[in-house]
Amino acid sequence: MSSERKDALKKRLDENYTAFIESLQGKTASELIAMAPEITAAQQLHEELLDACDEEDVEFLLRFDNPLEVVCGYWESEITGYDHSGEMGHMLWRIREDYQDEFEQQEAKPFGRDEIALDPVASLFYRNLGESITPNRRWEVAKIYDLRLFLLQSQPRPGAGGG
Repeated sequence: MSSERKDALKKRLDENYTAFIESLQGKTASELIAMAPEITAAQQLHEELLDACDEEDVEFLLRFDNPLEVVCGYWESEITGYDHSGEMGHMLWRIREDYQDEFEQQEAKPFGRDEIALDPVASLFYRNLGESITPNRRWEVAKIYDLRLFLLQSQPRPGAGGG
């Protein structure tokens, strides 16, 4: 393929994308949210379209003043215009696979989040940490507290015989 023609298409796509981004200036947050599929399509096409084009595609797209806008409308309908349940099912399967071990480990813990929150010693401990502790950090602290409690219970008590 003529690199000259490909460079010409890249330049035109860059100009089209710049103009598109500039057209978004001054839009409200609600307008931008409503345009999310169009923005996503424009960004993806700007980044990937040229690599997908053969010589005939390049020549064809160069016939348009704004090839990005032309292709964007079709690409957006590809993204939003069909049932994605198969892809979503696969994604959910992957999430289950990735997090299954973590959930099984959490279920095996002697104390759950609610049980630790009801523990008066842990509650006092959390109050001393202050309100700035996040829920995730609180769970980490709870795991440390759980480990300390286990270690304390498994140590022999002074004067408890066996000596």
